[in-house]
Amino acid sequence: VKIDAKYAFVEEIRELAKKSEHSLGIEDFLEKGKVGAKYLFISITDTGLGIPEDQQAEMFNNFFRGRNIEQKGITGTGLGLFIIKIIIEGTGGRIFFTSKEGAGTTFYIALPVLVEPALKEEPHVGRVVG
Repeated sequence: VKIDAKYAFVEEIRELAKKSEHSLGIEDFLEKGKVGAKYLFISITDTGLGIPEDQQAEMFNNFFRGRNIEQKGITGTGLGLFIIKIIIEGTGGRIFFTSKEGAGTTFYIALPVLVEPALKEEPHVGRVVG
């Protein structure tokens, strides 16, 4: 498993999303971002079984398990990606993936980076009034 995290701009995320048939809603998500908006962009790649093409649309459904995983006897509940998607979208982010059966999968996560405006004045901590 290879994990990569970096800051990315809208254009970079858009280019990767074009390669995925499962980036539904990513364009609307990126359009809502301000010009020059930054995202924390995480990719997680494995070289495992991959996801059968005819099952990829179901990957984020609750209790879904791919037939190739079940045939290998790998246990699980089918809730992992469902829960992850809820958490990521709850933070205002998005998740999508690319996969090829027999070659592995890459999941992409884009999380908006919140930038706090600078204070105009230093706070008056401990100031005695009176």
